[in-house]
Amino acid sequence: ADQHGAPTHTLLRGAEWLVDSRLLPRGWSAEFPDAGRTAPVGSADDEDFVAGGDRVHFELELGAEGPLMIEASLLYQPLGARWAAELLRWETREVEVFRRLYDAADLWPEIVAADHWED
Repeated sequence: ADQHGAPTHTLLRGAEWLVDSRLLPRGWSAEFPDAGRTAPVGSADDEDFVAGGDRVHFELELGAEGPLMIEASLLYQPLGARWAAELLRWETREVEVFRRLYDAADLWPEIVAADHWED
């Protein structure tokens, strides 16, 4: 968030975190010297939020009769479209280099994990 609490995707305008939805990388440890700067926010009471993963449970009320199949995928996209759009509106040499790289990149998100359930 910026200094007024409004969402921003520009690092130089950032004054505080609104949400921190990162998964910790494998090998992350609270014992590392910079752990305080890279520690997740908002997950202190989530016991299975650990380096390399998290377990999420869903409960669904279905208004349909079986047989049923439910599929879920966790997607990772290193650069969100809103963040890129805010950056790309600037006309600097660095942004133009980034624009060429961004335009040539594969922008499809990666599937981090997937699961399914069948009745």
